Amino acid sequence: MNKTRNELFDLVWEVPMIHLSGQLGLSDVGLRKICTKYGIPLTPRGYWMRKQMGKADARPELQHPDFNPVIEFGESIDAEVKEIKRKEREQLLKSLESYEVRTLNKLKDLRCVQTAAAITSYIKELEKRSRQSYDSVKDAPPKWPPTNVFTYQYFYSRKEHIPIRATAKNAIRAVCMADQLIERFEAKGIEVELVENTYRQRREMYAKKEGEQYQIEFRESWTKGTPSKELIKLEKIATGYDYYRSYMEIPKGILTIILGGHYSGKMFTDTKGKLEAQLDAVVEYIEAKLDAAIERTKKLGIERKESARKEKVRQYNGLIEASRKQQIEIALKEAERHEGLVRLDEYLKKIECELAGRNEAQREVAQQWLSLVRESFDKDQWVKGRVRRFNKIAAEGVTKRGQHWYATPLPEDADPDFEEMYRDDMLDWM
Repeated sequence: MNKTRNELFDLVWEVPMIHLSGQLGLSDVGLRKICTKYGIPLTPRGYWMRKQMGKADARPELQHPDFNPVIEFGESIDAEVKEIKRKEREQLLKSLESYEVRTLNKLKDLRCVQTAAAITSYIKELEKRSRQSYDSVKDAPPKWPPTNVFTYQYFYSRKEHIPIRATAKNAIRAVCMADQLIERFEAKGIEVELVENTYRQRREMYAKKEGEQYQIEFRESWTKGTPSKELIKLEKIATGYDYYRSYMEIPKGILTIILGGHYSGKMFTDTKGKLEAQLDAVVEYIEAKLDAAIERTKKLGIERKESARKEKVRQYNGLIEASRKQQIEIALKEAERHEGLVRLDEYLKKIECELAGRNEAQREVAQQWLSLVRESFDKDQWVKGRVRRFNKIAAEGVTKRGQHWYATPLPEDADPDFEEMYRDDMLDWM
């Protein structure tokens, strides 16, 4: 399929990019690249929505219109491929036909009952403000933009409610599906908790299993739009205030279950079939995420334990090495003190020799002094003390601080029970 540059420019501003790309047989990203390459201006964000409301942006001029080469495209999707996709779609819808639609009077979880009461109160308040019955419009075909306050104004969960942000009908659907999910999670041993978020003044909903958790939230999607007289009127009815901003957040009527956080999680929507029919898939997805997180945590725990084991072995061997180095210093000091005592003993002997020719009175005084000094020391006391330490280690093992030089360093793969090894003398490094 071939198009001139001018023809493609006209098509880009007449057909949404996602549809035009399919007609031309390529992705919307690929079509955007081609438009950029040939200098074809693209429609701005929100253009098609504003066009539906009769407020489309002005179409720009195509620069250098005389530059009009023929652009070749791949073959468009043929009838056979379309038929295959149609059958796949029908098969999916058929597989989603058998599902339960729970109603407000059959709710089983107290938190869902409380949320349902808040939604009912919210609807009654809208009925009072709009002077219109919700029952008169709830089964009407969906329209966009919204034409009544019940499809325009959001219900926001508060306090102990299930986290829901949706218009009336979708809020009711959401709380009923939440009740079904809680029931199915409990059957699988998964607990559902509402955790307070003080910053947002609401609760967040988590599926929890073995210390792991995964967030669940119900939200109706919206899009930005230019305020029209009808929408401003609905805003006035819903809030009592005049709208003053240059754009509005307009609900699309499409309910979404957001899993794992709004910005990085998985979304289930009505676009591929009713959400009520996808609850099993939601449960399977969350269960798989929780099981994967549990497995990661277990592996992390094993890795941490292994790291701690290796660190203890390193510390233990380091203690032995430090103790061995210390023994040299200790031995030098003991040798120095022993040498001092030996010299002292020789000194005392020389005094005795010197007194040999002295009179009896001098020798008596000297003997008392010599006895006094000799009684206060033993020249071999440091040697005997060291031998006693050897005997203690031999008898009791390495149980005293400072004696680890005698222990054998552990291999890297060792996994000893240090607490048992040093039960009577726990070390600082343990």
